[in-house]
Amino acid sequence: MKTHAKTHALIALLAFPLATLSAQVSIFEREFGQPVGDVLVLRDRQRPRSLQGIQLLSLDVVGRARLTELLPSSTRRNSDIPGAARLVLPRERGSVYRYKRAEPQGGATFGFFIVDASGDARAVIELPGTGSAGTGDSFHSRIAVGARGTTLLVASSEAAGGDLWEIDLVASTAVNRTPALAPQDFERGGLALLTNFGVGVSEQGVFRFERVPGAGASSVQIPRAIATFGPDVVMSADHSTVAFLAGDSINRMLVFTCQRSGDALQASQTPMRIPGAGFLPDEPAGPHLALSTDGSWVAWRREGASSECYVSATRSGAGPSDLHVSGPAHFDDTLNDTGVIAFFDPDSFVVAVGLAESGGIGQGDLFRIDARAGGFTAANLSRTSAILQPPFDYGTLESEGLYRLPGTRPSYLGHDYELGGRLIRFDTAGTTEVLLEQVESLSSLDVAGDHIVAEVRRPRGVDDPLDDSLNLVQIPDSGGAATVLALTIGRRFSRESSLASHNLFGGVLELESGGEWLGRVSVPNPSGSSLSSVPRNYGPTTSMTPDGTLFASVLSGSRQVILSWSDLGVRTRRISPSGSFLLPGP
Repeated sequence: MKTHAKTHALIALLAFPLATLSAQVSIFEREFGQPVGDVLVLRDRQRPRSLQGIQLLSLDVVGRARLTELLPSSTRRNSDIPGAARLVLPRERGSVYRYKRAEPQGGATFGFFIVDASGDARAVIELPGTGSAGTGDSFHSRIAVGARGTTLLVASSEAAGGDLWEIDLVASTAVNRTPALAPQDFERGGLALLTNFGVGVSEQGVFRFERVPGAGASSVQIPRAIATFGPDVVMSADHSTVAFLAGDSINRMLVFTCQRSGDALQASQTPMRIPGAGFLPDEPAGPHLALSTDGSWVAWRREGASSECYVSATRSGAGPSDLHVSGPAHFDDTLNDTGVIAFFDPDSFVVAVGLAESGGIGQGDLFRIDARAGGFTAANLSRTSAILQPPFDYGTLESEGLYRLPGTRPSYLGHDYELGGRLIRFDTAGTTEVLLEQVESLSSLDVAGDHIVAEVRRPRGVDDPLDDSLNLVQIPDSGGAATVLALTIGRRFSRESSLASHNLFGGVLELESGGEWLGRVSVPNPSGSSLSSVPRNYGPTTSMTPDGTLFASVLSGSRQVILSWSDLGVRTRRISPSGSFLLPGP
């Protein structure tokens, strides 16, 4: 299928006068090659005082997993910021950035700021640097985000007070929840922000606080002596329960749970090697530790010669402990590496079972496990092996291309790499369908309105007799056939922008020749995309505002031109130094 691309004249964009800006965006202005710059809120020409002369830093979110990144409640990490990263908040609340600012009198200040859904940039917390020179980072780089995307939990370093700070992004307030505690060294993934309480796991213990005004954190009592704590904490979907790891050593860890009040409970009985919960960027095939939606069951992966899966009831009398899920009663003797453990209701979860490989789990399938008082049952959901009864054998699914899709019922997208490659969708009821054949690779996915836009490569001869091709597969999240848009001129889409509130996808289409075109697609669309008229050198980021306007920048000589593209046409918004770029919000 050939693409007939519509074009908009961007070749003469510098001829447009600077237009009045209706939608708000923020930009980072700096000279090319310089790490330090200033934040400018474009519509009001405001320069927030705290965000001048700053360097953008990397950051991450606790609990990030490839499997769940498309869900509305998930925070996504985007590395489109040069030399740094941003966190895209759930429900299009904006993006969180981290920064460092050198002070004129010496030392440095570290902090976080948000570019909200309206494009307005503002700092939300900052602390002075640590150490004799005052330049040591005062924050952990991994933070927790509330499910609504309006609150954060950040931990300061032990040298900066070792505190838990709860941040309200709407009110721009920060509350120290540990003022009465000695400085703590919090674990890298040890933060959780639930509806009514928050948790921080440190090297010294587990601390919990009520999310009410004036409440401070206190230690959670654990029913046995503990020498070490695991690096992560996970929580149930109903926000009632958290699970964490603790034990005598890294090779003898147990699973514990706690709720809003009361002591911790020991959920597993046999000490095992359980290094962590298996979140990105450390583990590509996570999660490896998961609570059921109401916290009544916990499942985890044991490390060793093989990575086996276990499940246990968390409450007294609810069921058995330490059930071996991936044992030979249900799976071939050598089919015993597991990952991608995630509950979708109170007593059922999915787990990928196959063989360990560099990108996660391969030669496997995704299975449904139903836990109950007498044991558990297993069912093959993805069915690439065509074996529907235990003992299950090898499949052809890779965990690297496995995602849970948004929607009212749990369904999953997978890349079956055998037989030319297939993009498949399947659900927990056992329904499986092929969305697209002959798929070489699955590069990226984005949410655009009520569709998922998947970027895939297809081999020579499918769309073009002489070359491979780029397809945008537009998948309705409520089920139904996918719409395929073939872009035979494109090498890949990058710097994508899309909104769950708009069926619009945009970004930079990179050409095989090395050029770049700006592109917009109204989703679903089988016939073509709107493209700029000539290849240009576009900036490192794009941004889509709540009204569906696509903002981008293009390098013209020694200047960076900030432009907007909507149904009303293309407009120049600002001409900035050559190293400048947009700071995306949603």
